[in-house]
Amino acid sequence: MFYTVLYTAAMLVVEFILYTTLRTKVITVSINETEISVKRFLGLGPEKKYRIKDLDGFHLSKVEIKRGYYDCIYIIYKNKKVAKVSNLYHDNYDYFLNRVEDHLKDLGFTESDFITELKDAFDF
Repeated sequence: MFYTVLYTAAMLVVEFILYTTLRTKVITVSINETEISVKRFLGLGPEKKYRIKDLDGFHLSKVEIKRGYYDCIYIIYKNKKVAKVSNLYHDNYDYFLNRVEDHLKDLGFTESDFITELKDAFDF
């Protein structure tokens, strides 16, 4: 009985991590002159579009992991993070950063740690 409970708890943790990673990190984000579109779940989820003029701006952050750090861009809409683009998950991070810097207001650097990442998993 104990092993069944332990196995179930472990599977729930794994499912939560997989779900939040696919929902918040493994996303497709595109930007053009007038809008940013976000698709979650490997780019297979429904598309959500934000007009550039309606966005508050963006924050830059560094997130610590075992192997060092990775860089992130948080897109902010109505004081809420609506997209997270990182050089860990996105090959075109530098291109996207240049586009974001050209079109959105820089809201500065924001600290990020394990607690922030955990809160983001529930907020997105």
